[in-house]
Amino acid sequence: MKKNVVWWVDFGNNEYSKYSKNTWKYWCDKNDCLFIEYDISFDDDTIKNLILEIYPEMMEYGRVTQWKKEFFGNWHRYTSVFDVLEKKKIEYDQICLVNSSSMIKWDTPNFFDLTNRKFTAWREMDNFRWVYESVRAYKEYRLFDDFELDLYKYIGTDFIIFNDSHKDVFQKIKEFYLSHLQNILQVYNVDNKKSIIYPQEVITQRIAQTPINYLLQINDIDIELNLSRAFKLNYLSRKDFLYYGGQPFGLAHLHPAFNWQLRKKDDESYLDTIPFYAKVGYVWLWDSIEEKKKIELMGVTWNELKENYK
Repeated sequence: MKKNVVWWVDFGNNEYSKYSKNTWKYWCDKNDCLFIEYDISFDDDTIKNLILEIYPEMMEYGRVTQWKKEFFGNWHRYTSVFDVLEKKKIEYDQICLVNSSSMIKWDTPNFFDLTNRKFTAWREMDNFRWVYESVRAYKEYRLFDDFELDLYKYIGTDFIIFNDSHKDVFQKIKEFYLSHLQNILQVYNVDNKKSIIYPQEVITQRIAQTPINYLLQINDIDIELNLSRAFKLNYLSRKDFLYYGGQPFGLAHLHPAFNWQLRKKDDESYLDTIPFYAKVGYVWLWDSIEEKKKIELMGVTWNELKENYK
């Protein structure tokens, strides 16, 4: 019998992954879904040989540098999904792709019931500069000829839902990756760890996002964009879900924001410390936060809410 699948991608078994995994496994059990853990691997011979040709040192002693693992991993989570599921003989219905920087609330409604069996995603509404610069870079390299991407339909690809009817477009994503890997590496200047489209920063996250948007629009994929934003709360610090505590102000001083004013009349010691994002959102994404702080914030969140996952 086919079941809905959560394709949970772990970029290197980081310390924060356990908090994400705990929440998603609980939600999957509760909603009769399959939880499939995918750690970025290079077991696809075609991809492996291509990478070896470009970076022979990557496979030395079976190890891959973390930065390059993140670069290639950002593609492999999309290019491998159907191949791995079918290789494992998993009978799947709809597939939700997420990564280990996300956590899901214990009572989140079953979003698989809300997709109308369409490719489902959320518009990218936060980092508009990154989106613009990324689209501009691919346009300059003419990897998609003169196709004009509709920026108002540009989606984030770190949390998407799809099904067997979208296998063809995922195959096209894989073919594009295999055919244009050298060009993609030039766009992001991987060897120097600095992106030519965003020269002041090291870009590892969402590297596949803009090409996937191009391929979805070129292939006229009907995308469901109307699910509540509560299902995808990202960039938490930009939405006042985190607050700055201590001096100097900066990322290292971020803390979950909560209703510190709420106290019980009969218990003055009571303090409502449930984070705002847990009150108003269902899925919380921590992608935009550096790893050390991500471990701390996801750990604080888990310790505050873990009794709900029993």
